Amino acid sequence: MGRVAQQPEHWAALLRAARAVRGADDLCELMLGALRRDLSLPEAALLGLQGGVFTRRSAPAGLILPAPLSAAEWQTFARGEVVRRPGGLLVPVQGRAFPRLAAWLPGQATLGGEALAHVEAVGALLGLELEQVELRGRLQSLLDLQRKLTSRPPDELYQPLLEEAVALVPGAEGGSLLLRREDRFYYAALVNHDWNELEDVSFSVEDTRDVWYGAGHAQWDEGIPRVMTQAAAPVHRTDYLMGGLTYTSLLPSMDHIRATITVPILYGGDVYALMNLDSFSSEFAFAADSVEAMQSFCVQAAVLMHGSRQRELVERSARTDVLTGLYNRRHFNDVLAQHLAAAERHGQPLALLIADLTNFKAINDTLGHAAGDAALVAVADILRRSVRASDTVFRWGGDEFAVILPQTDGAGAAQMAARFVQELGRAPIQGVTVGASIGVGWGQGRLNAEALLHEADQAMYAAKARGAASRASGGDRG
Repeated sequence: MGRVAQQPEHWAALLRAARAVRGADDLCELMLGALRRDLSLPEAALLGLQGGVFTRRSAPAGLILPAPLSAAEWQTFARGEVVRRPGGLLVPVQGRAFPRLAAWLPGQATLGGEALAHVEAVGALLGLELEQVELRGRLQSLLDLQRKLTSRPPDELYQPLLEEAVALVPGAEGGSLLLRREDRFYYAALVNHDWNELEDVSFSVEDTRDVWYGAGHAQWDEGIPRVMTQAAAPVHRTDYLMGGLTYTSLLPSMDHIRATITVPILYGGDVYALMNLDSFSSEFAFAADSVEAMQSFCVQAAVLMHGSRQRELVERSARTDVLTGLYNRRHFNDVLAQHLAAAERHGQPLALLIADLTNFKAINDTLGHAAGDAALVAVADILRRSVRASDTVFRWGGDEFAVILPQTDGAGAAQMAARFVQELGRAPIQGVTVGASIGVGWGQGRLNAEALLHEADQAMYAAKARGAASRASGGDRG
């Protein structure tokens, strides 16, 4: 009250600014206008800070930005205190959290007293209001993210999740998302990092938790964010595998990271992913507001990732044969349609195999259905080993199997069929030598699914008839 009585004009101006804030379209311009008007400042600018480096938030076009904050100046500024320079004054614009804006008053290095108190008061008012705006914006972004990504499969979820985190978390300039597969972490998404370098890199779960994260098991199990700087800890110094070899040196592209905030992503107590957000410009990029934003974002990310995984498991069970783990006939139609479209689009050949096991009935009749089931599992494993990574294997039904072979002509399909029959004959299954009658259908460019299936089916029955005739005449053909 005493200060108000001594300088009523400044506090009346502050009251006017407080009333104007609620209806303002541009809060930054409102603040600058208030400072210029109330204090008769010839120049004033509002600057954003990204790890101590200034960016234009609201500033005259010809204004020269001040040099980046030194480490000592950054510590002063982070405490919400004014930074004085020979060329002017930097006043933190701060709400409850860490200041991410500064009022730059060039030529006002000696400004003090009630005038400086007025600048700080207007800055605090603006900081609180901007903080509320940013919090509402962050909440809306999380809601939009959930709406946009809820129905996506996992492989289409990771990159947009990471990009949104980089956009939302203060101080972030890049990052990585690693997924856990059994006892190792692999990169699933990157922002401002090199895929060519990192796509074959993996880290053990133990090293990632105990060395890289390094905050203890309890923090890890609770998904607590951890901030590390280049000065405090070597960034990405954990041993890693690449191309089957173990490396202890720093990954080359990680050398320019100045600070990292990392969070284990967990659901139901299990850590199945790790998110790292990086600053390339300053060790001071991540503060309490970054940690808070990162933690709330990763809770949302965990829900989205868990839901996506559950949907994938349900969908996979609907298109997978329970006994052999191969895709079922229901999924065959979808996969064939995709390959037919690709073959037509690129003018490439496409082949289809349909295989019917011979001598399989003898296993069921003599050893029982449990032995028959075990035999089908063994045949499925042999078929998996016989095909290429680009081929897709299906249990067609009963003791019949199918294989779709993209970019393969009739000769290539025949070779694959011969390899499968050869592998079957190498060792008895359940003590019985099992063979297969295999039909091949193929074409190139524009193909018809029914015609391709009919061709393979007829070829399989012809092979079966030839096999039966051979056995009737004393042959040994399967």
